[in-house]
Amino acid sequence: MTAWLARCRAEWRRWADAAALGDLPWFARETLRAGAFATFIGVAFSQGDWHAVACGDACLFVVRDDRLAAAFPLADGDGFDNTPPLLPTATHVGGPGTNDLRTATGIAEPGDAFYLMSDALAHWFLADHDRGGKPWLALDGVRTPRDFDRFVSASRESHALKNDDVTLMTIVIVPE
Repeated sequence: MTAWLARCRAEWRRWADAAALGDLPWFARETLRAGAFATFIGVAFSQGDWHAVACGDACLFVVRDDRLAAAFPLADGDGFDNTPPLLPTATHVGGPGTNDLRTATGIAEPGDAFYLMSDALAHWFLADHDRGGKPWLALDGVRTPRDFDRFVSASRESHALKNDDVTLMTIVIVPE
């Protein structure tokens, strides 16, 4: 993970340096120099196992047999706050300490659904689950970008989902 982050940061630095040479006002150059910050969730599959890494409050949920089998790195809706650990793009700001990166592993079985999502959607997912719901059923109806837009709009209008950036990736393990 550390080597991958170093390559990502180097690529960002090349892009930021090229952009700073452009016709940007001084304050935009300073913002660019400071870098950006993000949460991160990633999962890899190998020989029937899954391996996840996270920084912050982007989450991975594994649903097996119509029940929540794993929640990572947060397991309930109370775990969200306004100051999650963040990965910086600029190395001069510091990198993630080993304490900021968390890992988890498990077995991936045929039929398992893996949902990776940003914090606002993850908070909605866990809050619904904490109330006894099965939020994956709503997400299973999301098949296209248009479906996703409709779901997000309706969820925001009902105040079930915070008005924040939302990202969703669904991976289903299919039988061989």
